[in-house]
Amino acid sequence: MSNERVVKIFMASSDELEVDRAKLGNLVRHLNDMYRKYGIYIELFQWEYFDASYGCQGKQEEYNEKVRESDMFLAFFHKKAGEFTINEFDVALKHFGETAKPKVYTYVRDLEPEEKEEDSLKKFKERLYKDMGHYWCRYGNTDTMKLHFVLQFQLLETNRHISSLEVKNSKVLLDNQPIVDLNNVPFAANNDAFISMNKRKLKLEEKVTKYRAKYAQNPKNTDIREELSDALQELEEVCK
Repeated sequence: MSNERVVKIFMASSDELEVDRAKLGNLVRHLNDMYRKYGIYIELFQWEYFDASYGCQGKQEEYNEKVRESDMFLAFFHKKAGEFTINEFDVALKHFGETAKPKVYTYVRDLEPEEKEEDSLKKFKERLYKDMGHYWCRYGNTDTMKLHFVLQFQLLETNRHISSLEVKNSKVLLDNQPIVDLNNVPFAANNDAFISMNKRKLKLEEKVTKYRAKYAQNPKNTDIREELSDALQELEEVCK
């Protein structure tokens, strides 16, 4: 289709979240099938998809170039923050400050009772919150993560919400296709609460995105930093 709009998504994480990456990748491919009829093609980049041979720029620089080309950058963490994932995150954040692309989203999977968070992730999260005012999405299962992603993608798609998102029988449907079971999503115990929370959450995320872009351009402006911090705290309360 010659008039297709291409939305490029880069997904970064270490091997420990291979299963989560695979499930989100399947969702993205499912969304792509839906959105093609609207003239939108979703192109997903994961390091597994790249040619394993050594390129002339070095493999990491090839990944970084794909990060710069993307519209959405998704970074996933669980117990650790790997060097290459942080590198790609920094590339995405720097390019966003220069061009307003890609939108950067950070996901941190909750620890199981027997698991421990490594120092690398503790330091990275501290840097995110204190130094950058960047909010990460906590998730305990893939349904929570997939729902957050779909809501963010709808904001990005054209800001017109051309696809239909609705709730029926504790299932989130997109164009009448089930994508998430709300019984697995803690903050969505019933349909009315979900719909009300979702409207508020979307407004807050738009507000956070606006202030984050301003902060990237004016990192020394304390007023912008305080507005961003307030919006992040309010968003965190909604997502609990």
